[in-house]
Amino acid sequence: MKARRLPSAAGRGVLSGQAPLGLPTFEAAAYQPAPSPGPACQQAQPVDIAVPEGWDPDAVNEIDMGFAVDDSGSMYGPWGDPRGVRRAASLSVLRLVARSRRARVGVVHWGSEAPAHLVLPLTAVRHRRQIEAGLALPPSLGGNNFPAALARSREVLQASGPTRIKVIIAITDGIEELDAAAAQQLALLPPRSVHVVLVDHSHGCTPDLEAGWLALPLGSFTRLDLLDTRQMANQIAQIVATATAPRP
Repeated sequence: MKARRLPSAAGRGVLSGQAPLGLPTFEAAAYQPAPSPGPACQQAQPVDIAVPEGWDPDAVNEIDMGFAVDDSGSMYGPWGDPRGVRRAASLSVLRLVARSRRARVGVVHWGSEAPAHLVLPLTAVRHRRQIEAGLALPPSLGGNNFPAALARSREVLQASGPTRIKVIIAITDGIEELDAAAAQQLALLPPRSVHVVLVDHSHGCTPDLEAGWLALPLGSFTRLDLLDTRQMANQIAQIVATATAPRP
């Protein structure tokens, strides 16, 4: 695993209201679990992970965490994540976060777009089955559109409060040429609230593509060269611990 930590501030604060989302709105009552693309994409199973260093259960109570899951076509081939490790790792972290009963989780699935009907609004961790359904992997959503994932994640976090800690975990293979739109969407979110976990055991994210990610004002950027549920879950849990740590 190669990680590059960027200067990070906890994602507290309000969302920018200066620009419209430009996306369809959704209602919590209209949420429907994503159709499964088949059993192969659900083969990876969640695991129990250790509490990471710096984990504060009381602080985690104040987190509103969004999973932005890359479901583009490349994630479904043998070079991507055909067994659904990204889902299993997210569920593994959920087991830990669920010990803090006031924490909330939302889910966005994205590819060429981030469809509204696949969004799970911020949901209390006690509603575990609903969150599990929200993390089910849909059929391939086509290409890659990280700005759309950010815009939809911002829409989810509109239900958060100004004192809540906002964290977005974007799990992707990084095979995308980023432009100014990504930086524009990041500017509408709390500073350093977006953390990218790069699933790239086949090295499809070239140095040039990676440079585009590293140029963004992210909370952190981590490349995982091994497609492993425990490693990914541990990394995400550490991100949560760091994001919820008291500011100096």
